[in-house]
Amino acid sequence: TAPREIRSAAFAGCFDYDVENCHYSLLSQLAYRCNQFTPAIDDYLLRKPEIRHQLAADLGVSVKTIKGTLIAAIYGASKRANVYYKGTQELKPAILRLMGTPERARALFDHPLFAGLLADISRVKQPVIDSMPKNRGRVVNPFGKALASKDQNEILAHILQGAESAVLHTVIREVGDKLTLLMHDGWVSKERLDVEALSDVIYQQTQFVVVLEESEL
Repeated sequence: TAPREIRSAAFAGCFDYDVENCHYSLLSQLAYRCNQFTPAIDDYLLRKPEIRHQLAADLGVSVKTIKGTLIAAIYGASKRANVYYKGTQELKPAILRLMGTPERARALFDHPLFAGLLADISRVKQPVIDSMPKNRGRVVNPFGKALASKDQNEILAHILQGAESAVLHTVIREVGDKLTLLMHDGWVSKERLDVEALSDVIYQQTQFVVVLEESEL
C-alpha cells in the first residue's frame, strides 16, 4: 500500500511488472469462454489511456479518480449518486466518494463510455458465474477456492480475484527466486524478466492471455 514513489526508491534498480488492464482483461476472457461478448470492455482495453483521459476531461476530475471508479465498477459499486442511510448509519457509495459530488457521480453514470462498461459488466456477470465449477453449491474460482454466496457482485469479485491469483501463483512458481515484492496484480523483480516467455507460461498454466508492463525503478 506504499505510494509508488516510496516503492520506487526502496527498490531502485529493480524491475516493476504489472498485468495490463488486469481485471477488465480477465473478465473479458472469462466472458468469451461462455460465448458472451464485451464490446465496450474490448474498446477500453484497446484505448485505455484515451478513454481514461476523455472521461477525466469531460467530468472535470483526475485520471487517478477515473481509474478508481473503473475498479469500483467492475467490483459492483452501487449506482446510487446520493448519501443514504441504513438505520442511523450514513452511507456514501464508493463512486460518489470518488467523484465528490452527486452531480459528478450522475454525470459519470450517464457518460456513454462509462455506461457502456457498466452494461457489459451487468450482462456477462451471471453467465460468467454460471460457467464456473460448483462444489456443494459453492462457486469455485480459477484458483480453486470455493465461495458460498448469493450476492452476484461478491461472487464475481471472488472469480476475478481467483483468476488474478492463478496468474500470480504461476509467476511465483516460475521466477519466485527473483522476486522482491508481490502486489495484487504485479510484482517487483531484482532481475529483468523475459516477459514474452513468462506470458506464454502463464497462458499454458491458466489459459489467460496477459500483457505484462515493465518499468525499471
